[in-house]
Amino acid sequence: GINAEYGETLTYFKIIGLVMMGPMTNIFFFIGLVTIAAVSYRLVGYFPNIASQFISAFGVMTFFDWFIVLITDCITGRYEPSTEIGMEGIVGDAFKLYEIFDRKENNGLVGAFLTIFIYFFVSFLSGVIFYMYYLRIHLNGRLLDIFVRLTGKNEDFFIPHDLEISHAELDFIVTKAEQWRGEEGERRKTAIYDYVWEEEVTAEWEDTASKDVDKFKMDVTTHVSIHTLHLDGLRELYRHFLRLSDGAILEVFGEAGYLGLDEAVKSQLKDKFDDMEVQVNTTLNRATTAKHRNMDHSRTTILSRASNRLPGSRVSLQSRASLQSRASLHARAASRPNSAASSTSSVRSRQSMKSYSSTRKKID
Repeated sequence: GINAEYGETLTYFKIIGLVMMGPMTNIFFFIGLVTIAAVSYRLVGYFPNIASQFISAFGVMTFFDWFIVLITDCITGRYEPSTEIGMEGIVGDAFKLYEIFDRKENNGLVGAFLTIFIYFFVSFLSGVIFYMYYLRIHLNGRLLDIFVRLTGKNEDFFIPHDLEISHAELDFIVTKAEQWRGEEGERRKTAIYDYVWEEEVTAEWEDTASKDVDKFKMDVTTHVSIHTLHLDGLRELYRHFLRLSDGAILEVFGEAGYLGLDEAVKSQLKDKFDDMEVQVNTTLNRATTAKHRNMDHSRTTILSRASNRLPGSRVSLQSRASLQSRASLHARAASRPNSAASSTSSVRSRQSMKSYSSTRKKID
């Protein structure tokens, strides 16, 4: 290393500057490295991990620089003026103030306390810089995220709801619904309703409200509903969403969508959904009744047309039924052992068959 010999003309302030020169040089160099890392992280959004590890190691060395110097001076024996040839009067940095105060004032304790104070100030300054770097910049701010998670309050965290969707997703759903067309000409339309809840200002805190107006704001809950419109007038609910006062957008499925709402807003929404359900049921009943009427009318029309075209169809059906009943009676009589009855029944059955064939010819 370089050994410098200081003359008797050096003042106390110059000696203090010489003691602080080494640690402060390391601190300024460390500040430069931290600035480069911070600028790179802000502009590019990334800083190499190997460079972050190098800066971290250099910061640790800067913090313990005074201790390294003290150990080196003790090992090399520079805690008192050297008597070697060419190195007379050389003292290490950790013992310079003690030696000069002991030589000039005959009291080296003042120099020792000044040295301790200087090293404490240097260590504190380097420790603060290293703490800020290690917390906010090291490894691209990874430790800052852990620190915020461990020390943050509940209201500082963003915890989405189970049924929450983003604004972009809601915009996509509404856009696709407006563009949708069904096979039978159905369309989908979107309806938006705002429910405003205002808190009344009582006489007890009117003065507080006048001083802090932002503390008392009205809550606005927005209901977005998508309906499927049929050609027969039926309006069917497809999907609906709620935008809460804190900006969260939820898709409503039964009672789960009402969580976190005010009771007044919740009751209004329930009443509105009940009215929508009643309206849909009424429309369905009307459509079903009209459909049955059309079916009955079509059946009546078909029967009237058939009766106009074939006026003897009812008579022919009756004759067929009577002939079938007569044939069944003759078959029962033929099963008996009486031969005369059987012959008579066979003659009657032949005559009935002849009459049946003549009737068919007349109808044809």
